[in-house]
Amino acid sequence: MFRFLTIPQNHRVVIQDKRGRRQTIDGPRRMLLTSQTATFLEQRTAGPTQYLMVRHLDGRTEHVRGPASLFVDPALHQEVTVAEATPLDANQAFDGNYQVQ
Repeated sequence: MFRFLTIPQNHRVVIQDKRGRRQTIDGPRRMLLTSQTATFLEQRTAGPTQYLMVRHLDGRTEHVRGPASLFVDPALHQEVTVAEATPLDANQAFDGNYQVQ
């Protein structure tokens, strides 16, 4: 079975064949698929007062300061969430010394 797939601009698709090989394609593009499956990836975007919290499948957690954008790939990411950053004044800083009471 043959079918055409149109990938719009600013979108990303993962193409997977019967053997499990994956290929990531960025739009805009038009492709002819034979026996492959196509999965559109969801995009998460953080503004200037936000950050992305990325939980990878290997256990790592990464914080990406906004403005930033990331496509959520199920083969790489367990979860990607957008969170609000805590604003600090110019005279506020963390010096590394704190006590838990």
